[in-house]
Amino acid sequence: MGDLNAKHPYWYCSLSNRHGEILFDHMIHNEYDVLAPSSPTLVHYHSTHTPSNPDVVLTNSAHHLSTLQALTCLSSNHLPVLFTITAKAIKQDRVTYNYKKADWKSYRSYLNDCICLNTKVIDKPEDIDFAIDQLTHVMKNARDNSVPKISVNGMVKLPRRIKTNIKIKNSLRKQALKEHDANTRRQLFSQVNMMQNSIKSDIRILNDNLWNQKLADISNSTSELWRVVKSLNHQPFSVPPLITATNITTKSPSEQCDVLSDAFLENMTLTKNWTSDRKTTDLVNKSMAKINQHEN
Repeated sequence: MGDLNAKHPYWYCSLSNRHGEILFDHMIHNEYDVLAPSSPTLVHYHSTHTPSNPDVVLTNSAHHLSTLQALTCLSSNHLPVLFTITAKAIKQDRVTYNYKKADWKSYRSYLNDCICLNTKVIDKPEDIDFAIDQLTHVMKNARDNSVPKISVNGMVKLPRRIKTNIKIKNSLRKQALKEHDANTRRQLFSQVNMMQNSIKSDIRILNDNLWNQKLADISNSTSELWRVVKSLNHQPFSVPPLITATNITTKSPSEQCDVLSDAFLENMTLTKNWTSDRKTTDLVNKSMAKINQHEN
């Protein structure tokens, strides 16, 4: 969502501009929608300017958005927009097997009961594949009957180095609580605080790396949309005011025109009072001689 300065009748604008036509054309050829409040979000202070609606929402889940409303609760002439996302985040816990609590005797017993060994020679590829499928099916059933399942939450699994530092920090904390000497206790708590800060920094770096990896693995199907939005949302370049030869800043368009006129006139007027040193003159003469030689 943002102010893209894109106007089009599709999102309640009375007129359309180039940005709006680009965005509308891109929308109808891609799977997303452009939404906007039905009332203007930009009300000008001058009555001669028509109120407009430059704030739009780009979404591929329009059915999950409530009606957009422009609020008049602030003093700015650029009104805030309020909408509600009705969709709820679906959190799915990953289910895995807890092999630490597996009943290996039951697992072995199930395999003994279901697997029949024989001395038959299997020499055909299709027979080999069939035997492998049978063995795999029996092993999976034995696992399901003998290994309990657990739900794994989304907590980050810490590497061994961070776990070791946490154990050392906890050991120092217990040692500090049992210490009777005030100076020694103070030194121990100081070490505990230093390790705590170091552990927090390591975990923050770990989470950042995991998040960056997750973003890199996501297939970005909306890269073209971001490119279009970026091109529409570019910041305009502000041209600095012109300064006259007497170091006075121009204030009116006529003064700026005079400065530009004088600059163009000075650049286009032939100057015959140039003075050059001997080295520059020789270099120019040599260059002209080469040019004349090539022409001849």
